[in-house]
Amino acid sequence: MKIINSGKKLRKKDIALFEKELSICLPDDYKKFMLKHNGGEIEDEIGFKYIETDAETGEKDEVEGDLYEFVTLEDIPEVYNNLAGEVLPEHSKYLPIAFDGGDSAILLCVDNDNYGKIYFGDCNLRDPETEYYILNYVAGSFTEFLSMLYEIEE
Repeated sequence: MKIINSGKKLRKKDIALFEKELSICLPDDYKKFMLKHNGGEIEDEIGFKYIETDAETGEKDEVEGDLYEFVTLEDIPEVYNNLAGEVLPEHSKYLPIAFDGGDSAILLCVDNDNYGKIYFGDCNLRDPETEYYILNYVAGSFTEFLSMLYEIEE
């Protein structure tokens, strides 16, 4: 996977300041990735598979998602603020770290219960009562998420 148009080069102290400002602790594997790339667009068509749960029926189905871009560290707070309260609960501990080609969010949980796990918030699948994204589990860690990625054949 080739990443282009990354953000400014990060230092460990940039990440530490980010964590302090948001009162969170990022997983080590995600920090390592951000030190190398700091977000950016994906040059190739990259996909991943996950299990999607239908909000109304509860039925589960394997679906394919795509990865369009990773969010830069400096953009995460603004992107989060745009989502919080509208499609994510206020003060949720799900950070938007990437997006697919249709503006659905790939989220990293920084809450104790699901710390480090990756979720997909499909902008077309919302809870009928709250209108928040229905979050579908994708991977147990950022490293696992990266290992799931594959090039989509045309």
